[in-house]
Amino acid sequence: MKLSQSTYDLLNTFASINPSLIIRPGKTIRTMDPSESMVVRADFENEFPQTLAIYDLPGFLSVIKMFNDPELEFKDTHVVIKETKNPDSKVRYYFSHEDTVTEPAGDIVLPGVQVEFTLTPEMISSICRSATTMGLLHVVVTRNSDTSVLITTTSHNIPTSHKHECIADAIISPSVGEFVIIFHFERFSKIGNRKYRVRVSDKFISEFKSIDEGENSIIFWPALANKSVIPSI
Repeated sequence: MKLSQSTYDLLNTFASINPSLIIRPGKTIRTMDPSESMVVRADFENEFPQTLAIYDLPGFLSVIKMFNDPELEFKDTHVVIKETKNPDSKVRYYFSHEDTVTEPAGDIVLPGVQVEFTLTPEMISSICRSATTMGLLHVVVTRNSDTSVLITTTSHNIPTSHKHECIADAIISPSVGEFVIIFHFERFSKIGNRKYRVRVSDKFISEFKSIDEGENSIIFWPALANKSVIPSI
């Protein structure tokens, strides 16, 4: 099997969230961060033939990058990675035991949605650049109007923090009051520059679902920061 570039890129995204991964047979793979505060599911272009546990996913991807045109041949206990035009040049990469790697039980179903809005790749890029440049810690979403939200990149716990702001169209439940939705930038930064529909529940969980046509689907379920407020009225 040859990994497509989109599969390799998604595995890189997974490696930034958790350095270990269990891949089950098929095209759908899930992971969660070590603190269990974010679950991710992606549909991959490649279909994996068997279960494999990888304890060091960044290292595994680095081994694949050693080859100019790698081909993967899966065995019971390992995968053979070889050069397509020179199959004598190969690496035998052994799988880990499944009990050394954690995985989420399944998808997360939001128990109701109070706020919904869209993030574009341009907005995400601007938010990430401002947070990285100014050392900001949080992405904060508040009501801008009845049909839009203000997205502020800041350090929420520092009153004099620098701020970056942008506005997104939104659907806001009439039963919700003045909300303050706070994401840790460390988690937000993992989502990459795609177009997402974001849905937020008052149970302190959110869903970022990619809506790019022609790309493999990916969904992030990050928990909100504990100082978030989503009151009912």
